Amino acid sequence: MPHAPKTSVNSAKMQTKRSAWTPLNHAPSNSQIFEERRALLAKWFSRWTDGQRKTVLEDLMRSCSLDQLLLLISAAVHSPVKPSGVTVCRAQVSWRWKDIVDLDQLWRVKCVRRGWYLDFSPNQFEASVWKRHYINTVELLYHETNAKETTDSTKAL
Repeated sequence: MPHAPKTSVNSAKMQTKRSAWTPLNHAPSNSQIFEERRALLAKWFSRWTDGQRKTVLEDLMRSCSLDQLLLLISAAVHSPVKPSGVTVCRAQVSWRWKDIVDLDQLWRVKCVRRGWYLDFSPNQFEASVWKRHYINTVELLYHETNAKETTDSTKAL
């Protein structure tokens, strides 16, 4: 009579969710499978008609919360805009856009992309910390650049 192979008592069973092949307790495998599925979805998406793409995007949007959607749209709209333009835009549109543009999630991305990190841990009640950090760093760099140019032009005389 055939017997199942012996397994170690200490071996942990892979935890999965609704699928025998999506490991939840093994991060590297989970990341790899996610990237493979993402690439496959992109391949399919590129071959679909506009109507099919629209249907899938609508399904995805319905599964997101309103805050996720507003943050995504706001990030897409404001990412190419300079901070001064964002400030003018938010003041002229609505209070909701003002709140979205002031979100730390938007400004944190801009700061981290440039390697500008906070040197403190903000508490949960502080708002717009990353926005202030971004603006202060830009102003500091602007003043340093102008001071250097002034010094260089003075030496040239």
